[in-house]
Amino acid sequence: VDQGDEYTGHIPIFDAPGATFKFWDENNNQRDFGIPADGSVYLVDTIIEHETENFGDTDRVGLVFRFKRDRLPELLELTGEVK
Repeated sequence: VDQGDEYTGHIPIFDAPGATFKFWDENNNQRDFGIPADGSVYLVDTIIEHETENFGDTDRVGLVFRFKRDRLPELLELTGEVK
């Protein structure tokens, strides 16, 4: 369940061609995004209407986590690698 006081982070491990995130703006315009498994963390504001679909033949695998909105500035300062 999405929470209004949280963001969701996505770290793709294996991406799947044909897997997309869909978002709609206040005018009901849809935008689709793929998120490649390139080591990036993708922040999603799940208050915005959204969904995911996978039209490919392979599964997408990733880590998903949530954090409080007031922690965003602190998290954006983090650098480095996980080994």
